[in-house]
Amino acid sequence: MDKLYNLNDLALISGFTTRTLRSDITAGTLDGEKVDGVWQFTAEQIDAYLEKPGIRRRATARQNALVYDFLADTHKSANGLCVVLDLPVAGEEVEEVQKFFCAEMCKAHQAQFYARWIHGLLRVTLSGAEEEIARMLSDYYGWKAAAK
Repeated sequence: MDKLYNLNDLALISGFTTRTLRSDITAGTLDGEKVDGVWQFTAEQIDAYLEKPGIRRRATARQNALVYDFLADTHKSANGLCVVLDLPVAGEEVEEVQKFFCAEMCKAHQAQFYARWIHGLLRVTLSGAEEEIARMLSDYYGWKAAAK
């Protein structure tokens, strides 16, 4: 049986809030199945959703906003970093990497994160205080090396 993803998983994968995803379900833009009160989605349903032109535009705009906001802020009071990582990951690794960065964001105080799956590529955008982004990158590459 193929792995099924719930609404929270899809929020991690897409970068959209669960509220936005529920609105898309209601609008018929996102297909899934409600089992025992929990929405479930196959990988194929998620891919089809993220490939829709309107959804792709929204996802791209949301990710680009992190970079734009970083560049537009010319009155920073401390050093900052904005990093875009293009990670060629597949299958379970996508979820593992997204969960890694979500856990890192829980430790951060002055950082933002956005991840989006694009045709076999996980694009992760990190923006925030220099020391926090540097720590996240160091932790990620240490975690990745330990996983090999």
